[in-house]
Amino acid sequence: MERTNTKKIVRDSNIELLRIVAMFLVLVDHSGYMSINPPTVDEVYSEPLLSFGRYCSQSFSSICVNVFVLISGWFGIKTRLSRIAEFLFQCYFICFVAYFVLLGVGITNPMSLSDWVNFLVLGDLWFVMAFLVLYLMSPMMNMFIESLTQRQFLYFLFAFLTIQFLHGFVIQVGWFDKGMSPLTLMSLYMIGRYMRLYPNRLTTMNRWVDMLIYIVVSSIGAVLTFMGARHGTEGYRFFSYASPTIIIASVYFFLFFTKISFRSRLVNWIAASAFAVYVLDCEGHFWSFYLSTNHSWWESVSPSAYLIKTLLFDVSVFAVAVLLDKIRIVVWHQAKRLMP
Repeated sequence: MERTNTKKIVRDSNIELLRIVAMFLVLVDHSGYMSINPPTVDEVYSEPLLSFGRYCSQSFSSICVNVFVLISGWFGIKTRLSRIAEFLFQCYFICFVAYFVLLGVGITNPMSLSDWVNFLVLGDLWFVMAFLVLYLMSPMMNMFIESLTQRQFLYFLFAFLTIQFLHGFVIQVGWFDKGMSPLTLMSLYMIGRYMRLYPNRLTTMNRWVDMLIYIVVSSIGAVLTFMGARHGTEGYRFFSYASPTIIIASVYFFLFFTKISFRSRLVNWIAASAFAVYVLDCEGHFWSFYLSTNHSWWESVSPSAYLIKTLLFDVSVFAVAVLLDKIRIVVWHQAKRLMP
């Protein structure tokens, strides 16, 4: 009689690693513009290398949100009420713990009634609400996509992205909110679905070509922003989630990870809680603490020291978020047992 292999199979970790990288890039992104503001015109002229480096940091990290949504499009969302419940429980658990811990150590103040209303509707977590809309819309989007031929899907996607380019990037109307809206998330979801359903020459190149495209396109965004800043224009347009440079860079950064293969229990374990990093970082009270801490460092230390401090800080925030979410997972499983 043959022995039965009872060893649990570890699933591929390439996309799980991408989840980890994407969430760490959220912290890198927030330690840039959000914490210390874009370089001023005077800084661009007096410290051009430092300013350009800051633009590069922002351009290379602003793919974070787009990549996370591309993953959903690649695999396709399968809507279940239990997943929605767990998703919201994760957000509320981390937000409540963050608030009461910060309140307990005196870093934040008690909330007013209006603050509580904003807190309970997750008003500080724009991505959570935008992604929830995408999640609820996904069954209809999936049926629509399945009803289209490849050419019809391509034409529809082209039309959708053209509208987003004109209104979300060129004139930046409010309802696109610089890419921070369900509309942009829907466009990214459809890009992910199209790439998975219809591989082509643009998506099946060598993975190092993908990485090169990501580097080149991200650099172009930084160069264009730097040149614009020298003429006094605002320095965010090419770093918005609706920016064509960010979308293209996101796509090829994502494709790079789809073409590597390895398995790691540790990577999968961390990735299962990666989204908690975004929730903790963007929870309103922790967000204020995070920004003020980074800003005070920027004002008091050299750029190289700031880089080291924020890197260590971001690693610490990432670790705390993951460990906190592991507690949340235990609580969630215990709570499910008590449910009828």
